[in-house]
Amino acid sequence: IDYNQLQISGSVHEVMPVNIKDNYLSDGWKVIEINGHDFQEIQDAIIEATDDRSHPYAILAHTIMGKGVSFMENQVNFHGKALKSEQLDRALVELDIKNDLEHYRQLRETLKPKRQSKAITYKVNIEAAQPKDYGPETKIPNRTAFGEALKDLARYNHKKKDKTPIVVFDCDLTSSVRTSLFAEVAPEHFFQGGVQEHNTATIAGAISSQGIISFMADFGVFGIDEVYNQMRLNDLNHTNLKLALTHLGIDVGPDGKTHHCIDYLGLLRNLIHFKVIIPADPNQTDRAVRYAAREFGNIMIGMGRSADPVICSPDGQPLFAGNYNFTYGKADLVREGSDAAIITMGKGVYPSTCAADQLLNDGIKVSVFNISTPFEIDTTAIKNAAKSGLVIVIEDHLTRSGLGTIITEFLYEHRISVPLKKVGIPTYSTSDHFHILLDSIGLSTAKIVNTVKKSLKERRS
Repeated sequence: IDYNQLQISGSVHEVMPVNIKDNYLSDGWKVIEINGHDFQEIQDAIIEATDDRSHPYAILAHTIMGKGVSFMENQVNFHGKALKSEQLDRALVELDIKNDLEHYRQLRETLKPKRQSKAITYKVNIEAAQPKDYGPETKIPNRTAFGEALKDLARYNHKKKDKTPIVVFDCDLTSSVRTSLFAEVAPEHFFQGGVQEHNTATIAGAISSQGIISFMADFGVFGIDEVYNQMRLNDLNHTNLKLALTHLGIDVGPDGKTHHCIDYLGLLRNLIHFKVIIPADPNQTDRAVRYAAREFGNIMIGMGRSADPVICSPDGQPLFAGNYNFTYGKADLVREGSDAAIITMGKGVYPSTCAADQLLNDGIKVSVFNISTPFEIDTTAIKNAAKSGLVIVIEDHLTRSGLGTIITEFLYEHRISVPLKKVGIPTYSTSDHFHILLDSIGLSTAKIVNTVKKSLKERRS
Protein backbone atom coordinates (compact mmCIF):
# COMPACT_ATOMS: atom_id res chain seq x y z
CA ILE A 1 0.00 0.00 0.00
CA ASP A 2 1.52 3.31 -1.11
CA TYR A 3 0.80 5.34 2.00
CA ASN A 4 1.74 8.97 1.38
CA GLN A 5 -1.10 10.15 3.65
CA LEU A 6 -2.39 12.61 1.06
CA GLN A 7 -5.43 12.80 -1.16
CA ILE A 8 -6.63 15.36 -3.69
CA SER A 9 -8.40 17.44 -1.04
CA GLY A 10 -5.44 17.42 1.35
CA SER A 11 -4.16 15.34 4.24
CA VAL A 12 -6.03 12.09 4.90
CA HIS A 13 -5.95 12.97 8.60
CA GLU A 14 -8.02 16.08 7.90
CA VAL A 15 -10.27 14.91 5.06
CA MET A 16 -11.24 11.38 6.11
CA PRO A 17 -9.16 9.78 8.86
CA VAL A 18 -8.66 6.05 8.29
CA ASN A 19 -6.50 3.77 10.40
CA ILE A 20 -5.33 1.43 7.65
CA LYS A 21 -3.01 -0.59 9.87
CA ASP A 22 -5.59 -1.34 12.56
CA ASN A 23 -8.24 -2.17 9.95
CA TYR A 24 -6.04 -4.91 8.51
CA LEU A 25 -4.96 -6.15 11.94
CA SER A 26 -8.58 -6.40 13.09
CA ASP A 27 -9.35 -8.62 10.09
CA GLY A 28 -6.56 -11.04 10.96
CA TRP A 29 -3.86 -9.75 8.65
CA LYS A 30 -0.24 -9.16 9.54
CA VAL A 31 1.08 -5.69 8.76
CA ILE A 32 4.65 -4.71 7.90
CA GLU A 33 5.47 -1.00 7.88
CA ILE A 34 8.41 0.10 5.72
CA ASN A 35 10.05 3.07 4.05
CA GLY A 36 8.55 2.89 0.59
CA HIS A 37 11.59 4.54 -0.95
CA ASP A 38 14.04 1.94 0.37
CA PHE A 39 14.37 -0.92 -2.12
CA GLN A 40 16.01 -3.18 0.45
CA GLU A 41 13.12 -2.74 2.90
CA ILE A 42 10.64 -3.44 0.10
CA GLN A 43 12.42 -6.65 -0.86
CA ASP A 44 12.76 -7.83 2.74
CA ALA A 45 9.06 -7.22 3.39
CA ILE A 46 7.99 -9.14 0.29
CA ILE A 47 10.21 -12.09 1.23
CA GLU A 48 8.87 -12.13 4.80
CA ALA A 49 5.26 -11.99 3.59
CA THR A 50 5.65 -14.73 0.97
CA ASP A 51 7.59 -17.05 3.28
CA ASP A 52 4.92 -16.92 6.01
CA ARG A 53 1.87 -18.91 4.85
CA SER A 54 0.02 -18.54 8.14
CA HIS A 55 -1.59 -15.16 7.45
CA PRO A 56 -2.29 -12.70 4.65
CA TYR A 57 0.03 -9.69 4.72
CA ALA A 58 -0.38 -5.97 4.10
CA ILE A 59 2.81 -4.01 3.43
CA LEU A 60 2.27 -0.41 4.47
CA ALA A 61 4.87 1.59 2.55
CA HIS A 62 5.30 5.12 3.92
CA THR A 63 6.14 7.40 1.00
CA ILE A 64 6.47 11.07 0.11
CA MET A 65 4.40 12.26 -2.81
CA GLY A 66 6.69 13.76 -5.46
CA LYS A 67 9.84 12.69 -3.63
CA GLY A 68 13.06 14.04 -5.10
CA VAL A 69 11.63 17.24 -6.54
CA SER A 70 11.70 19.96 -3.91
CA PHE A 71 8.75 22.01 -5.15
CA MET A 72 6.58 18.91 -5.73
CA GLU A 73 7.07 17.03 -2.46
CA ASN A 74 3.76 16.62 -0.57
CA GLN A 75 1.98 18.99 -2.98
CA VAL A 76 -1.32 17.39 -3.96
CA ASN A 77 -2.00 19.98 -6.67
CA PHE A 78 0.46 18.12 -8.92
CA HIS A 79 -1.73 15.01 -8.89
CA GLY A 80 -2.69 14.42 -12.51
CA LYS A 81 -1.28 17.79 -13.58
CA ALA A 82 1.52 18.21 -16.12
CA LEU A 83 4.49 20.45 -15.35
CA LYS A 84 5.14 23.65 -17.23
CA SER A 85 8.28 23.72 -19.36
CA GLU A 86 10.35 25.67 -16.84
CA GLN A 87 9.16 23.42 -14.00
CA LEU A 88 10.21 20.36 -15.98
CA ASP A 89 13.69 21.80 -16.52
CA ARG A 90 14.08 22.38 -12.79
CA ALA A 91 12.66 18.97 -11.81
CA LEU A 92 14.95 17.03 -14.16
CA VAL A 93 17.98 18.89 -12.86
CA GLU A 94 17.07 17.91 -9.28
CA LEU A 95 16.54 14.29 -10.36
CA ASP A 96 19.75 14.32 -12.43
CA ILE A 97 17.92 13.14 -15.54
CA LYS A 98 18.70 14.30 -19.07
CA ASN A 99 16.07 16.59 -20.55
CA ASP A 100 15.25 15.11 -23.97
CA LEU A 101 11.66 16.33 -24.16
CA GLU A 102 12.22 17.75 -27.63
CA HIS A 103 13.17 14.31 -28.92
CA TYR A 104 9.88 12.87 -27.70
CA ARG A 105 7.91 15.79 -29.10
CA GLN A 106 9.33 15.09 -32.55
CA LEU A 107 8.79 11.37 -32.13
CA ARG A 108 5.12 11.91 -31.32
CA GLU A 109 4.66 13.82 -34.57
CA THR A 110 5.89 10.82 -36.59
CA LEU A 111 3.87 8.16 -34.78
CA LYS A 112 0.41 7.16 -35.88
CA PRO A 113 -1.77 6.18 -32.92
CA LYS A 114 -3.32 2.74 -32.98
CA ARG A 115 -6.80 2.37 -31.64
CA GLN A 116 -7.86 -1.20 -31.29
CA SER A 117 -9.71 -3.39 -28.84
CA LYS A 118 -7.90 -6.57 -27.95
CA ALA A 119 -9.51 -9.19 -25.75
CA ILE A 120 -7.57 -12.07 -24.23
CA THR A 121 -9.65 -15.23 -24.46
CA TYR A 122 -9.09 -18.92 -23.91
CA LYS A 123 -10.63 -22.10 -25.24
CA VAL A 124 -13.40 -23.48 -23.05
CA ASN A 125 -13.53 -27.26 -22.84
CA ILE A 126 -16.33 -28.71 -20.74
CA GLU A 127 -18.87 -31.50 -20.85
CA ALA A 128 -22.24 -29.74 -20.91
CA ALA A 129 -23.95 -33.10 -20.32
CA GLN A 130 -27.43 -34.18 -21.35
CA PRO A 131 -30.06 -31.53 -20.56
CA LYS A 132 -32.77 -32.35 -18.04
CA ASP A 133 -36.37 -32.55 -19.18
CA TYR A 134 -39.12 -31.20 -16.95
CA GLY A 135 -42.65 -32.41 -17.64
CA PRO A 136 -45.90 -30.40 -17.68
CA GLU A 137 -46.57 -31.41 -14.08
CA THR A 138 -43.35 -29.79 -12.83
CA LYS A 139 -43.82 -26.82 -10.52
CA ILE A 140 -40.39 -25.41 -9.72
CA PRO A 141 -38.77 -21.98 -10.07
CA ASN A 142 -36.27 -21.42 -12.85
CA ARG A 143 -33.64 -20.85 -10.16
CA THR A 144 -34.02 -24.49 -9.11
CA ALA A 145 -33.42 -25.63 -12.69
CA PHE A 146 -30.36 -23.36 -12.68
CA GLY A 147 -29.03 -25.06 -9.54
CA GLU A 148 -29.65 -28.53 -10.93
CA ALA A 149 -27.84 -27.65 -14.16
CA LEU A 150 -24.89 -26.31 -12.13
CA LYS A 151 -24.84 -29.56 -10.20
CA ASP A 152 -24.70 -31.49 -13.48
CA LEU A 153 -21.80 -29.36 -14.69
CA ALA A 154 -19.94 -30.15 -11.48
CA ARG A 155 -20.62 -33.89 -11.82
CA TYR A 156 -19.25 -34.11 -15.35
CA ASN A 157 -16.33 -31.67 -15.12
CA HIS A 158 -15.06 -31.42 -11.55
CA LYS A 159 -11.54 -32.84 -11.08
CA LYS A 160 -11.32 -33.79 -14.76
CA LYS A 161 -7.83 -32.76 -15.89
CA ASP A 162 -8.81 -32.13 -19.49
CA LYS A 163 -11.79 -29.93 -18.57
CA THR A 164 -11.85 -26.19 -17.94
CA PRO A 165 -12.32 -25.63 -14.19
CA ILE A 166 -15.69 -24.30 -13.03
CA VAL A 167 -16.11 -22.25 -9.85
CA VAL A 168 -19.21 -20.76 -8.23
CA PHE A 169 -19.44 -17.63 -6.08
CA ASP A 170 -22.28 -16.93 -3.67
CA CYS A 171 -23.17 -13.94 -1.46
CA ASP A 172 -24.80 -15.61 1.55
CA LEU A 173 -27.80 -16.79 -0.48
CA THR A 174 -27.03 -20.46 -1.16
CA SER A 175 -30.53 -21.78 -0.49
CA SER A 176 -32.26 -18.98 -2.39
CA VAL A 177 -30.10 -19.00 -5.52
CA ARG A 178 -29.59 -22.78 -5.38
CA THR A 179 -25.78 -22.69 -5.45
CA SER A 180 -25.83 -25.22 -2.60
CA LEU A 181 -26.46 -27.91 -5.23
CA PHE A 182 -23.10 -27.21 -6.87
CA ALA A 183 -21.38 -27.07 -3.47
CA GLU A 184 -22.60 -30.61 -2.71
CA VAL A 185 -20.52 -31.99 -5.59
CA ALA A 186 -17.59 -29.56 -5.76
CA PRO A 187 -17.20 -27.92 -2.32
CA GLU A 188 -13.60 -26.86 -2.95
CA HIS A 189 -14.71 -24.96 -6.07
CA PHE A 190 -17.51 -23.17 -4.22
CA PHE A 191 -16.66 -19.79 -2.67
CA GLN A 192 -18.83 -18.02 -0.12
CA GLY A 193 -18.34 -14.26 -0.41
CA GLY A 194 -20.80 -13.37 2.32
CA VAL A 195 -22.55 -10.02 2.23
CA GLN A 196 -19.75 -8.50 0.15
CA GLU A 197 -21.21 -8.20 -3.31
CA HIS A 198 -18.67 -5.67 -4.65
CA ASN A 199 -15.73 -7.80 -3.57
CA THR A 200 -17.32 -10.99 -4.87
CA ALA A 201 -18.14 -9.45 -8.27
CA THR A 202 -14.54 -8.30 -8.60
CA ILE A 203 -13.03 -11.66 -7.66
CA ALA A 204 -15.50 -13.65 -9.78
CA GLY A 205 -14.71 -11.52 -12.81
CA ALA A 206 -10.95 -11.59 -12.26
CA ILE A 207 -10.71 -15.35 -11.80
CA SER A 208 -12.72 -15.89 -14.99
CA SER A 209 -9.93 -14.22 -16.96
CA GLN A 210 -7.46 -16.87 -15.80
CA GLY A 211 -8.76 -19.94 -17.61
CA ILE A 212 -11.55 -20.66 -15.12
CA ILE A 213 -15.30 -20.56 -15.83
CA SER A 214 -16.84 -18.44 -13.11
CA PHE A 215 -20.49 -18.34 -12.03
CA MET A 216 -21.73 -15.66 -9.63
CA ALA A 217 -25.28 -16.03 -8.34
CA ASP A 218 -27.20 -13.33 -6.50
CA PHE A 219 -30.51 -11.51 -6.23
CA GLY A 220 -30.99 -9.05 -9.09
CA VAL A 221 -30.81 -5.90 -6.96
CA PHE A 222 -27.51 -7.04 -5.47
CA GLY A 223 -25.99 -8.68 -8.55
CA ILE A 224 -26.43 -5.78 -11.00
CA ASP A 225 -27.92 -2.68 -9.34
CA GLU A 226 -25.57 -2.86 -6.35
CA VAL A 227 -22.41 -3.82 -8.25
CA TYR A 228 -22.95 -2.07 -11.57
CA ASN A 229 -19.47 -0.53 -11.60
CA GLN A 230 -17.79 -3.88 -10.92
CA MET A 231 -19.75 -5.44 -13.78
CA ARG A 232 -18.81 -2.52 -16.00
CA LEU A 233 -15.13 -3.19 -15.29
CA ASN A 234 -15.66 -6.90 -15.98
CA ASP A 235 -17.17 -5.89 -19.31
CA LEU A 236 -14.25 -3.58 -20.09
CA ASN A 237 -11.83 -6.40 -19.34
CA HIS A 238 -13.67 -8.99 -21.47
CA THR A 239 -13.99 -11.47 -18.61
CA ASN A 240 -15.73 -14.85 -18.78
CA LEU A 241 -18.28 -14.37 -16.00
CA LYS A 242 -21.63 -16.13 -15.88
CA LEU A 243 -23.94 -13.90 -13.85
CA ALA A 244 -27.02 -15.70 -12.54
CA LEU A 245 -29.58 -13.21 -11.25
CA THR A 246 -32.66 -14.45 -9.43
CA HIS A 247 -35.64 -12.67 -7.86
CA LEU A 248 -35.96 -10.34 -10.85
CA GLY A 249 -38.91 -8.03 -11.43
CA ILE A 250 -41.75 -7.66 -8.94
CA ASP A 251 -41.94 -11.43 -8.60
CA VAL A 252 -40.34 -10.97 -5.17
CA GLY A 253 -43.42 -8.94 -4.25
CA PRO A 254 -43.55 -8.96 -0.43
CA ASP A 255 -39.93 -7.80 -0.12
CA GLY A 256 -40.95 -4.39 -1.41
CA LYS A 257 -39.56 -1.87 -3.85
CA THR A 258 -36.00 -1.97 -2.45
CA HIS A 259 -35.73 -5.59 -3.59
CA HIS A 260 -37.66 -5.35 -6.87
CA CYS A 261 -35.04 -5.50 -9.62
CA ILE A 262 -37.03 -3.87 -12.39
CA ASP A 263 -34.22 -2.21 -14.35
CA TYR A 264 -31.81 -5.03 -15.18
CA LEU A 265 -32.14 -4.76 -18.96
CA GLY A 266 -31.68 -1.00 -18.87
CA LEU A 267 -28.48 -1.37 -16.88
CA LEU A 268 -27.02 -4.31 -18.78
CA ARG A 269 -27.68 -2.69 -22.17
CA ASN A 270 -24.91 -0.27 -21.26
CA LEU A 271 -22.43 -3.12 -20.87
CA ILE A 272 -21.48 -3.66 -24.48
CA HIS A 273 -20.15 -7.21 -24.40
CA PHE A 274 -22.69 -8.78 -22.02
CA LYS A 275 -25.10 -11.33 -23.40
CA VAL A 276 -28.45 -11.65 -21.63
CA ILE A 277 -30.73 -14.68 -21.42
CA ILE A 278 -34.17 -14.52 -19.78
CA PRO A 279 -35.49 -18.11 -19.91
CA ALA A 280 -39.21 -18.84 -20.06
CA ASP A 281 -39.34 -22.00 -17.94
CA PRO A 282 -37.19 -24.65 -16.20
CA ASN A 283 -36.44 -26.50 -19.45
CA GLN A 284 -35.14 -23.42 -21.22
CA THR A 285 -33.24 -22.39 -18.07
CA ASP A 286 -31.46 -25.74 -17.97
CA ARG A 287 -30.32 -25.40 -21.55
CA ALA A 288 -29.37 -21.74 -21.14
CA VAL A 289 -27.05 -22.60 -18.22
CA ARG A 290 -25.29 -25.31 -20.22
CA TYR A 291 -24.97 -22.93 -23.17
CA ALA A 292 -23.50 -20.18 -20.98
CA ALA A 293 -20.95 -22.54 -19.44
CA ARG A 294 -19.50 -23.62 -22.78
CA GLU A 295 -19.48 -20.14 -24.38
CA PHE A 296 -16.69 -17.67 -23.63
CA GLY A 297 -17.77 -14.23 -22.47
CA ASN A 298 -19.93 -12.44 -19.94
CA ILE A 299 -23.45 -13.86 -19.90
CA MET A 300 -26.31 -12.96 -17.57
CA ILE A 301 -29.08 -15.49 -16.95
CA GLY A 302 -32.15 -13.84 -15.42
CA MET A 303 -34.77 -15.62 -13.31
CA GLY A 304 -37.60 -14.84 -10.94
CA ARG A 305 -38.46 -16.17 -7.49
CA SER A 306 -41.75 -18.05 -7.79
CA ALA A 307 -42.46 -21.35 -9.55
CA ASP A 308 -42.35 -21.20 -13.34
CA PRO A 309 -44.85 -23.49 -15.11
CA VAL A 310 -43.44 -25.56 -17.96
CA ILE A 311 -44.33 -23.93 -21.27
CA CYS A 312 -46.14 -26.39 -23.51
CA SER A 313 -47.20 -26.54 -27.13
CA PRO A 314 -50.93 -26.50 -27.97
CA ASP A 315 -50.95 -30.30 -27.74
CA GLY A 316 -49.56 -30.24 -24.19
CA GLN A 317 -45.94 -31.20 -24.89
CA PRO A 318 -43.08 -29.28 -23.20
CA LEU A 319 -41.86 -26.79 -25.78
CA PHE A 320 -38.27 -26.47 -24.58
CA ALA A 321 -37.56 -30.12 -23.74
CA GLY A 322 -36.57 -33.15 -25.80
CA ASN A 323 -34.82 -32.16 -29.02
CA TYR A 324 -35.11 -28.42 -28.36
CA ASN A 325 -31.75 -26.71 -28.77
CA PHE A 326 -31.17 -23.29 -27.24
CA THR A 327 -29.74 -20.87 -29.78
CA TYR A 328 -28.69 -17.40 -28.72
CA GLY A 329 -30.53 -14.81 -30.78
CA LYS A 330 -33.41 -17.08 -31.82
CA ALA A 331 -36.95 -16.26 -30.74
CA ASP A 332 -39.47 -18.98 -29.92
CA LEU A 333 -42.93 -19.04 -31.47
CA VAL A 334 -45.01 -20.33 -28.56
CA ARG A 335 -48.42 -19.72 -30.14
CA GLU A 336 -49.34 -18.88 -33.71
CA GLY A 337 -51.99 -16.38 -34.74
CA SER A 338 -52.75 -13.64 -37.24
CA ASP A 339 -54.95 -11.15 -35.36
CA ALA A 340 -52.28 -9.81 -33.00
CA ALA A 341 -48.84 -10.67 -31.64
CA ILE A 342 -47.61 -10.73 -28.06
CA ILE A 343 -43.87 -10.32 -27.60
CA THR A 344 -42.63 -11.26 -24.16
CA MET A 345 -39.89 -12.88 -22.08
CA GLY A 346 -39.33 -14.69 -18.79
CA LYS A 347 -42.24 -14.36 -16.38
CA GLY A 348 -44.42 -12.93 -19.12
CA VAL A 349 -44.43 -16.05 -21.28
CA TYR A 350 -46.79 -18.24 -19.26
CA PRO A 351 -49.61 -15.69 -18.67
CA SER A 352 -49.29 -14.55 -22.29
CA THR A 353 -49.62 -18.14 -23.51
CA CYS A 354 -52.65 -18.71 -21.29
CA ALA A 355 -54.15 -15.47 -22.59
CA ALA A 356 -53.64 -16.58 -26.20
CA ASP A 357 -55.35 -19.90 -25.47
CA GLN A 358 -58.32 -18.12 -23.87
CA LEU A 359 -58.58 -15.64 -26.73
CA LEU A 360 -58.64 -18.51 -29.22
CA ASN A 361 -61.85 -19.71 -27.56
CA ASP A 362 -63.30 -16.31 -28.46
CA GLY A 363 -62.15 -16.65 -32.06
CA ILE A 364 -59.17 -14.32 -31.65
CA LYS A 365 -55.90 -15.77 -32.93
CA VAL A 366 -52.87 -14.32 -31.18
CA SER A 367 -49.26 -15.32 -31.70
CA VAL A 368 -46.87 -15.37 -28.74
CA PHE A 369 -43.15 -14.83 -29.23
CA ASN A 370 -40.69 -15.62 -26.46
CA ILE A 371 -37.66 -13.34 -26.72
CA SER A 372 -35.23 -15.06 -24.36
CA THR A 373 -32.28 -13.06 -25.73
CA PRO A 374 -33.47 -9.43 -25.70
CA PHE A 375 -30.06 -8.05 -26.70
CA GLU A 376 -29.95 -10.19 -29.86
CA ILE A 377 -33.26 -9.69 -31.62
CA ASP A 378 -34.53 -12.31 -34.06
CA THR A 379 -35.24 -10.15 -37.10
CA THR A 380 -37.51 -12.65 -38.83
CA ALA A 381 -39.61 -13.24 -35.72
CA ILE A 382 -40.26 -9.56 -35.04
CA LYS A 383 -41.09 -8.86 -38.68
CA ASN A 384 -43.57 -11.74 -38.60
CA ALA A 385 -45.07 -10.39 -35.39
CA ALA A 386 -45.56 -7.00 -37.03
CA LYS A 387 -47.44 -8.57 -39.95
CA SER A 388 -50.35 -9.25 -37.59
CA GLY A 389 -51.05 -5.52 -37.48
CA LEU A 390 -50.85 -5.22 -33.68
CA VAL A 391 -47.90 -5.81 -31.36
CA ILE A 392 -48.24 -5.97 -27.58
CA VAL A 393 -45.11 -6.26 -25.44
CA ILE A 394 -45.55 -7.92 -22.04
CA GLU A 395 -42.70 -7.63 -19.53
CA ASP A 396 -41.96 -7.75 -15.81
CA HIS A 397 -39.63 -4.77 -16.21
CA LEU A 398 -39.76 -0.99 -16.41
CA THR A 399 -41.40 -0.15 -19.73
CA ARG A 400 -39.13 2.87 -20.23
CA SER A 401 -35.97 0.77 -20.49
CA GLY A 402 -36.99 -2.83 -21.13
CA LEU A 403 -38.01 -5.19 -23.89
CA GLY A 404 -40.69 -2.85 -25.23
CA THR A 405 -38.12 -0.13 -25.78
CA ILE A 406 -35.82 -2.57 -27.57
CA ILE A 407 -38.65 -3.73 -29.85
CA THR A 408 -39.71 -0.14 -30.54
CA GLU A 409 -36.17 0.75 -31.60
CA PHE A 410 -36.02 -2.31 -33.83
CA LEU A 411 -39.27 -1.46 -35.60
CA TYR A 412 -38.20 2.14 -36.11
CA GLU A 413 -34.76 1.22 -37.45
CA HIS A 414 -36.32 -1.28 -39.87
CA ARG A 415 -38.98 1.25 -40.93
CA ILE A 416 -41.81 -1.00 -39.84
CA SER A 417 -45.01 0.84 -38.97
CA VAL A 418 -47.34 -1.08 -36.67
CA PRO A 419 -49.44 -0.19 -33.62
CA LEU A 420 -47.50 -1.18 -30.50
CA LYS A 421 -48.52 -1.24 -26.85
CA LYS A 422 -46.08 -1.71 -23.99
CA VAL A 423 -47.43 -3.41 -20.87
CA GLY A 424 -45.05 -3.56 -17.93
CA ILE A 425 -43.93 -1.80 -14.79
CA PRO A 426 -44.54 1.97 -14.85
CA THR A 427 -42.85 2.89 -11.57
CA TYR A 428 -41.59 1.53 -8.23
CA SER A 429 -44.08 -0.97 -6.90
CA THR A 430 -45.55 -1.61 -3.48
CA SER A 431 -45.14 -4.62 -1.20
CA ASP A 432 -47.69 -7.38 -1.82
CA HIS A 433 -48.08 -10.91 -3.15
CA PHE A 434 -46.60 -11.02 -6.64
CA HIS A 435 -49.87 -12.26 -8.20
CA ILE A 436 -51.61 -9.14 -6.91
CA LEU A 437 -48.79 -6.89 -8.09
CA LEU A 438 -48.71 -8.47 -11.56
CA ASP A 439 -52.46 -8.06 -11.92
CA SER A 440 -52.26 -4.43 -10.81
CA ILE A 441 -49.99 -3.52 -13.72
CA GLY A 442 -51.73 -5.66 -16.33
CA LEU A 443 -49.49 -8.75 -16.37
CA SER A 444 -52.03 -11.35 -15.25
CA THR A 445 -53.70 -13.62 -17.81
CA ALA A 446 -57.05 -11.88 -17.38
CA LYS A 447 -55.56 -8.43 -17.81
CA ILE A 448 -53.59 -9.49 -20.90
CA VAL A 449 -56.80 -10.87 -22.45
CA ASN A 450 -58.54 -7.55 -21.81
CA THR A 451 -55.59 -5.58 -23.22
CA VAL A 452 -55.60 -7.58 -26.45
CA LYS A 453 -59.36 -7.19 -26.92
CA LYS A 454 -59.27 -3.48 -26.16
CA SER A 455 -56.30 -2.88 -28.45
CA LEU A 456 -57.93 -4.78 -31.31
CA LYS A 457 -61.10 -2.74 -30.87
CA GLU A 458 -59.13 0.51 -30.91
CA ARG A 459 -57.23 -0.54 -34.02
CA ARG A 460 -60.41 -1.40 -35.90
CA SER A 461 -62.35 1.69 -34.86
